[in-house]
Amino acid sequence: MTLDEMKKLPPDEQKALYQRLHKVRKAYKSVNYGASYGIGVPKLMRSTGMTRVRASSLLEAYWERNSAVKKVAKEQYIKEVGGQMWLKNSVSGFYYELRYERDAWSTLNQGTGVYIFDSWLARCAKRGYMGQQQFHDETGASVKDTSQTREVMFQALESLNKDLKLHVCFGIEAKTGKNYAETH
Repeated sequence: MTLDEMKKLPPDEQKALYQRLHKVRKAYKSVNYGASYGIGVPKLMRSTGMTRVRASSLLEAYWERNSAVKKVAKEQYIKEVGGQMWLKNSVSGFYYELRYERDAWSTLNQGTGVYIFDSWLARCAKRGYMGQQQFHDETGASVKDTSQTREVMFQALESLNKDLKLHVCFGIEAKTGKNYAETH
């Protein structure tokens, strides 16, 4: 069922569907984040209330579909200085303190995300964008000309993708509205 089809349902059916999907999403989100941070079956059971069979099954399915997470983590350059491990981010060139090798993926993932977002915002600012809000991976501003602002944002991203030369180009979604609720 598409989002448009869901919106055509009567309100009580929409609510029931949302509640069912919310429960499923919550479980899978826990597995997705937990697995990438090294969660095991017992802790997943405790934190979600899942049975051992369900927790084990979901973790197994996650790793079957996301084997690249472990592969990428193992390929990272980690050096030791004074008894402390340091992970080098190949995108930014920054070194991050690493407590455990199992944290390599999450450290790389979070650090790369922040670096790319901040680099994009800096390029937007150089082109005249004056953001007034920032929350995690979003920015917001009051602007008179939304088409010009969109153009600035997309040009900044095109420039960043060109300079990063990664295997996958990043994209953005630009929404407009009279308030934050309308853009979300």
